[in-house]
Amino acid sequence: MDKKKQALIDAYAEVLETPAGREVLKDLITKFSVTVPVYAFGSLNELSDIAYRDGQRNCGTYVYNLMAFAAPKITTEIFAEVMMEENNKLLETENEGGEDESV
Repeated sequence: MDKKKQALIDAYAEVLETPAGREVLKDLITKFSVTVPVYAFGSLNELSDIAYRDGQRNCGTYVYNLMAFAAPKITTEIFAEVMMEENNKLLETENEGGEDESV
């Protein structure tokens, strides 16, 4: 691996070791739609929306892959935190719909 690439990976590892760095990288995973599909059913302009979301996801995947290479354990923890937060939001949205939870 060349020195420039190794320096970038080392920088990712350093950032991931700080609480602030973890929060920033969690935000990037979320904002760049790494954990959600690129297709949005019912979109008015589906092809351009898909292309836009796919571009976002590619950026997020790039960041995620560097994170995973630099610090696999921490990256797995961050990804799990993001998924738990997204699942909790989904559950809250479902519960707001007035569905009977006793069924």
